[in-house]
Amino acid sequence: MISFRQAAYFTCFFATVSCGCLTQLYKNTFFKGGDLTAMYTPNAHHCQMMCTFHPRCLLFSFLPESSTNDVNKRFGCFLKDSVTETLPRMSWTSAISGHSLKQCGHQISACHRDIHKGIDMRGVNFNVSKVKSVEECQKKCTNSIHCQFFTYATETFYNVEYRNSCLLKNGPGGTPSSIKVLADVVSGFSLKSCALSEIDRMTKDKSLECHVIC
Repeated sequence: MISFRQAAYFTCFFATVSCGCLTQLYKNTFFKGGDLTAMYTPNAHHCQMMCTFHPRCLLFSFLPESSTNDVNKRFGCFLKDSVTETLPRMSWTSAISGHSLKQCGHQISACHRDIHKGIDMRGVNFNVSKVKSVEECQKKCTNSIHCQFFTYATETFYNVEYRNSCLLKNGPGGTPSSIKVLADVVSGFSLKSCALSEIDRMTKDKSLECHVIC
């Protein structure tokens, strides 16, 4: 016999919105159908964030590097919707699926501080410079109006010419055009959404300087 608690859980599982905040991540699971759009993200949590901020996304599935031999699907983030608020689940080794956090209030944040080692988040490279650390590279990205994400080549990178290089990047919708595994690089996102950008302050300082000179 199914207990009241079990019944409540299954009811909530099949009614993702009405039951409020659902934070579970389902390992080795891929939601079938209901596709809205697809993109590349470095991990499942970032994929979940993209789903949360999409106006229609209720469910998502993410494919880590180890989940597929298709290099074009690795790091794939699939945003999904359903009129019944649920989708059939299929078994897929290493895939990760879950729910939008739209109903989770304080857990909703666009701030993504994580640094991702060993992956190159590709996009439009609009600036390349030499820096001393990944932290300095991330700060440069955060303080650049056009930068959405970055890749930093460490001092042990195979190509000597690019060692300690900071590549500032952007892409459609603020996400990479692809993500590739690459040794001795580190990638991450701008921290503008974390309220850590100095762009406004620098703009005010320049305006004040211009006003004084003029």
